Amino acid sequence: MRWDYGSVYKEIRRAKQLSQKQVCGNHLNRSTLVRFENNETVPSYEHMHFLLQQVDMTFEEFEYICYSYQPSQSQKLLYEIDNLKFPSREKMEELVSQCQEVLKRQPDSVPIRRRMLVLQAVLELQEPSKNSKDIIDRLLWRELSAYDIWYHNDIRLVGSIIGHFPIETLEIVSDLLLKHLEKFGDYKNIQVTALSLYRQLSNIFLNHHLTEKTQFFAEKTIQLAKEQKRYDYLATGRIYLGLATDDEQLIQSGVDLLTITEEHEWLKRMQHIIDTQKNSSE
Repeated sequence: MRWDYGSVYKEIRRAKQLSQKQVCGNHLNRSTLVRFENNETVPSYEHMHFLLQQVDMTFEEFEYICYSYQPSQSQKLLYEIDNLKFPSREKMEELVSQCQEVLKRQPDSVPIRRRMLVLQAVLELQEPSKNSKDIIDRLLWRELSAYDIWYHNDIRLVGSIIGHFPIETLEIVSDLLLKHLEKFGDYKNIQVTALSLYRQLSNIFLNHHLTEKTQFFAEKTIQLAKEQKRYDYLATGRIYLGLATDDEQLIQSGVDLLTITEEHEWLKRMQHIIDTQKNSSE
């Protein structure tokens, strides 16, 4: 990674054909920018936010450029963990090892340590002899439940263990999730996390035959999926709502949508859920 942030910024400014005067405007003293571009000082958050706005760039993109147009190892690892779909035990063990390697070099990395704890918790929970409540409490829930506000990554962490809460606890947790998600209603980056949580909760409550809860979260999934144009979530939301309300037409519309969009893995999983629910009601 390049640590001469000022030089990187100067390259970006010049590439955009902007003078120092144009960047600073009436908001920033030009000498502040000069010292930064000469790598003599590091701007405050407020000044850095302004400087990046002036070159029409996000912090995330600036960091990416500082890593020579490559994400850092930590960024790649966090992205991979946060976007896991149906991971095998071997894959999760491999990711735990990668987290441990990063922590040897960056022992203070809180995001990596938290993701590692989640993966370790899920691996432990897969062992039949383990007590899920003790594991969740020991590794994660004791910390999270003490927070006044759950931020985006806190909500993600809850989502990673939500399937392992006892049902009586889950009803409380789901109410807390709704409360904290409401504060981020206009934050675009959290919407996919919310969709994933609504879909998981629809499935869990369906398995416990809690029809009203299933219907509530399936409707939340459908509404948000339409807003975000996420047809995979729209399809699964329709199926859960159809199962909760005994609506064959709604179930079929969800199956058809998964078929059209070639979501083969989800089609297979949802067909299994449909068959299981129909068999249990016979």
